[in-house]
Amino acid sequence: MKKIISFKIKSAQEYCCTFFQLLNVGFSKFNFIAPIDSLSRLWSFYWRQSLALPFMLAAILMTGYRVNAQGSIKGVVPVQYPHSGSGVDGDAFAHEPIGTIYEGVGDLFDKLHPTIAGHGVINPFTGDVFYKPTSPVTIPVSVFLQDPYLNDPTIFTLSNKINDNPNTYSWGAGSSPNKNEIQNCGAHFSYGDPGVIGGVSIDDETFVAGTSGPGVATDLWCLFAGDRQVTNGSSYIDFEFLQAPLTITGAIFGPANPLSGIAPITGGSGGFTTLGTQGGRTVGDILLTIEFTQGGGDANVVIRVWTAKAGGGFEYVVHPNSEFFGAVYLTNNFSTTTVPFDTYGISPGVYAPNQWAEGAINLTQVLKATNNPCFIISTLFIRTRSSGSSAQSELKDFPGAPIQLNLDLSKLAVTCSEPVALPVCSTTETVTAAYNTWKAGFSNTGGISPVTDNLADFPPLGNLTCGGQLSFEYKVIDACHKVPKTCTSTFTVVKDEIKPIITATGTPTNGTLGCNPTANAIGAALGTATATDNCGVVTPTFTDGTIVIDGCSRSQTRTWNVTDACGNAATPVSRTATWIVDTVAPVIIATGTPTNGTLGC
Repeated sequence: MKKIISFKIKSAQEYCCTFFQLLNVGFSKFNFIAPIDSLSRLWSFYWRQSLALPFMLAAILMTGYRVNAQGSIKGVVPVQYPHSGSGVDGDAFAHEPIGTIYEGVGDLFDKLHPTIAGHGVINPFTGDVFYKPTSPVTIPVSVFLQDPYLNDPTIFTLSNKINDNPNTYSWGAGSSPNKNEIQNCGAHFSYGDPGVIGGVSIDDETFVAGTSGPGVATDLWCLFAGDRQVTNGSSYIDFEFLQAPLTITGAIFGPANPLSGIAPITGGSGGFTTLGTQGGRTVGDILLTIEFTQGGGDANVVIRVWTAKAGGGFEYVVHPNSEFFGAVYLTNNFSTTTVPFDTYGISPGVYAPNQWAEGAINLTQVLKATNNPCFIISTLFIRTRSSGSSAQSELKDFPGAPIQLNLDLSKLAVTCSEPVALPVCSTTETVTAAYNTWKAGFSNTGGISPVTDNLADFPPLGNLTCGGQLSFEYKVIDACHKVPKTCTSTFTVVKDEIKPIITATGTPTNGTLGCNPTANAIGAALGTATATDNCGVVTPTFTDGTIVIDGCSRSQTRTWNVTDACGNAATPVSRTATWIVDTVAPVIIATGTPTNGTLGC
């Protein structure tokens, strides 16, 4: 992969003007008292010219290489369509070159599988675009524009620049310099594919360390391509992604092209109308530029973001590609490339090396990097301009009306995951603990952070504690405040059929009290009881039977019962206390002979 150029060189025209101004300033410092005749003036002029030539040559050679521009960013774009991803390798064909990382990857055309189920977006034999735009636009979608290069009906007719308010642009029929003439271009939108490994490659064989990885299903990618008529100059193609609608006025449209689904402009003249309120645009709009350098070498990609200026007004500001590493690709064709449509009078078309370029941008990640997550791509406007300088560059040719897309990147793409059953439980305390565990079972992915949910609104279980079902609507919404994603889940509480267990204790343990116990002793012998339940706290109650009298013997039985909240009755548990009641003193009877006890002598 080419190194990023870390300095900015002005256009050749700007450089030469600046250089000669410096030379004139330098010579003005000399005080020539004697008059300089015409010969010496002529010599001085040519001396300065000869001195400037090497600098002019260097400037020309470096035209198009700009700060933050990066060339030949090849790799695999991990998108869902075309299938198996898309190779940004310069050859435009799926499964090529054989023996490289691109052999199993899709591309613009697929000669082996030339159908919508294949690995391309355009039929290489017919030119038919598989994913034509509809209303409303859905993903995936492809836009393919073809502009006549002779008797061109759509060029910019005034000195319009990229920072000008689009309401001031004017257009009509005419011709552009051939280096600014564009005939075929397009864009293809697709979400990422987690099943495809993408990354930036070096020499078409290996990925740059840290850049390879699976696609992300919520990332929206735009694959783009465009051509130029000649290769002996620097050319610039802009792909402008606008949040507010930009529409053309005064255009006469022909019937829709059956292959592309787009109606071409066949005549008319007029201007443009934008709903952008910040200098005709919206802060955060993106301008992506393909920069073809002087006749050969790698094409560069430059990203600018519409930004408010400190002193008022707005302008496009270059953002370094290092901010978007792995999210931007671009390369031009390095060998002759054939296509199934006309290319500047040749049909089927043939592109010479460095005559067209292809690339891709991860719009979702680029917008996140520029702190503009709630982004709606309302319009895509493709056009050419005269140079890479923002201040001096003039708009030249455009291949068709601004494409109306209205793609909402901020809508929440979320996958819900939730539990479907609860543990058996019967009391509020246990349910609360289980409920907290439940909430951890919910999950969602996607959306613009922070993402909130309504788990705190989960309704109380009520009578479901003893079995039944409850439907709960799980909602998530992202930071862009769009319509929330909703998942309805049904929770099942299994009926509690387990009985509580009663355990009774008393003193003494066998309940035998002896004689004449006190009432407290009898109560202690009958004892107390506790109960346990599988799903909550239960407290048993008791009943005491009547005292059974058998002579001096007495006995009494205490029985405990408890039923849990779901109606499960415990097996009754009883304790019996026994004792003797005897409050009469014993009577002693004595006998002897004689009875009176008198024995005589």
